[in-house]
Amino acid sequence: MKLKHRIARPFLQGYFNLHYRWFYKFYREGVAQKPLEAGQQAALEALRRDGIVMSQIPSSDLAEMQAHMRGLELNAPHTTKPFLQYMYDTLPVYNLDDPIHAYMQRWQTLADHYLETKGHISYLMLNRTNPVRKGSPWVASQRWHRDADDRQVLRLFIYLNDVDETSGPFMYIRGSQCGGRNWKKFPQHPPLGKYLANDVAQHFNKNDVVVCAGKAGTLILADAAGLHRGGYATEKERIMFQGGWLTAASPTIGRIKGGRRPGRVLAKIYRAYKKCYQNEKYEML
Repeated sequence: MKLKHRIARPFLQGYFNLHYRWFYKFYREGVAQKPLEAGQQAALEALRRDGIVMSQIPSSDLAEMQAHMRGLELNAPHTTKPFLQYMYDTLPVYNLDDPIHAYMQRWQTLADHYLETKGHISYLMLNRTNPVRKGSPWVASQRWHRDADDRQVLRLFIYLNDVDETSGPFMYIRGSQCGGRNWKKFPQHPPLGKYLANDVAQHFNKNDVVVCAGKAGTLILADAAGLHRGGYATEKERIMFQGGWLTAASPTIGRIKGGRRPGRVLAKIYRAYKKCYQNEKYEML
């Protein structure tokens, strides 16, 4: 590690600790919140209490999504996750002609209510999770972690095939979202985050560990700043859409083409931080 990076690290880490505690408030945008659709109030209350809620999308919408998915070609993997195959480009375009994106739009109002500010769509992925060999180590997002893009990272997941415990289902620790009863255990490491050991769940009540197995059409809304993992498939594949919302306070906002970008100063501080940690021994997100 270069000397300048060694000197800068504590100052940059101190800045982001303050940013995630206090400074983020100055980036929040006022938004005239629209009324929630029928049934979404209960989902909002569950999100605020547990950080996660599950539902089922209508069969007609599911059929349209599956037909659209079958027309997409698999792209070569473009991250360090060899167990995934991608159906979208590295920087996908938010397109309402895509039935999955259009369905995500229905949840925009709930996202604004949950984040208590404007939620910017900033994350779109459609991928197939391939089974790993028996005894393979849990790697990358298969391990417990907290996303550190923001204090609150609202994600929407939709299963496009049946997912059981052998398909690498999404897993979550209830109450581990910001302000939840389990928020202070294994805290965020902003703004990059890090992967944790596999025994994390042992430190929580068994009833708080949610294994989100479900039929095709299962919808999951979760605050990914809470503890979660998924994708460790041992026998069957998982086909899943992931979408997400961040606030204007996120230093990493803008993972879709033409999406919202962070402020210039915040972006520079974030890039400097990444340089200081690029050779870190533990895995960063």
